[in-house]
Amino acid sequence: MSVAWSLDEIVDRYTDNLMRAAFSMGFNATEAEELVQDTFVAFLDGGKRFEGRSKLLTYLFGILYNKASTTRRYHARYQSIDAAVDTEYDAHFDKEDHWNEEVMAQMSEVEKKFQSKTVGIWLQECLDALDATWRMAFTLKEIERLDTDAICMILGLTPNHLGVTLFRARNKLRDCLTAKGAVIV
Repeated sequence: MSVAWSLDEIVDRYTDNLMRAAFSMGFNATEAEELVQDTFVAFLDGGKRFEGRSKLLTYLFGILYNKASTTRRYHARYQSIDAAVDTEYDAHFDKEDHWNEEVMAQMSEVEKKFQSKTVGIWLQECLDALDATWRMAFTLKEIERLDTDAICMILGLTPNHLGVTLFRARNKLRDCLTAKGAVIV
């Protein structure tokens, strides 16, 4: 490893970035922490392979992405998805998934603030509904603000494929939010 940092320094410096990435991939807090820990363990085991041709954070994102893919395959094989929460949530909207205008007119300030929070929840749900590669590409570009080369290295995409992936992810997010009743300006 060509970077002269201790493991403690690396963990302190990059844990927040990796946690945000894990959350953006739809993992809950416990799963995200385990995923980040697995990332650091894998780095510790194979850190000698890091040649410094990319930034250390980019290398760690690559490990995280691979660990997340493995975890998702495991969950898809061994766990079922409980749709009861979605059913309860969807019951609060009309058949076009819009807030009922009469209900909106009767809302207090507290309820209006809650609705704003709801849009944040919708965004997370829409992100969760994206393909893992689309979600990770969107998160790395728009939240982590990584450059194209770094994202391509992490996800194993060409720059053209990344452009298409980001275009499709943004359109899918816009469509999802609009379908849930969010007004996109």
